[in-house]
Amino acid sequence: THCGMHPYHRLHDEEEALQLPTAQTIPALVREQAERRPEEAFQQIWKPGVLGGTHKVPFGEFAGRVDRTAAALRARGLGRERAAILSQGTAEFQVYALGCMAAGATPVLLPWRQPLAQLERMVSGTACRVLLASKVCRSEAAALSDAAACLEVVWYIDEPLPKVVAVARPAD
Repeated sequence: THCGMHPYHRLHDEEEALQLPTAQTIPALVREQAERRPEEAFQQIWKPGVLGGTHKVPFGEFAGRVDRTAAALRARGLGRERAAILSQGTAEFQVYALGCMAAGATPVLLPWRQPLAQLERMVSGTACRVLLASKVCRSEAAALSDAAACLEVVWYIDEPLPKVVAVARPAD
């Protein structure tokens, strides 16, 4: 045996080598997996109103939603910046986090059960210009957009693409 290893444990040629993904980003890894196994469940995700509380999302569907979201966010001007996301732990939250990454932005994931003052510190401290918020967090998003001066726009998460709602700021 070579180096004290049993031959069974050594890799003999490229066919036995571990096939590592070639993707360099998390959204690209999801897309790569979707190409290999489009019907395989990405994850069981909690969904309000669904009997049993979860539903399965196939990789192909999930990756498609991420790609469409990234394209919509880029079309609305999101680029290399930070974008805050305020939502419950649903599929849309994960889609928008990965969609931000795929669009070139850095998602700032806000813990939706935190007090407004803490959310405002997180948004202001990261200088987020954009807030993506789920419909169920509409009142929290409105309060946060009033509290955080750096926020310029709030996009409410609606399937399949966000509706744009500009934040009105009083003139100084």
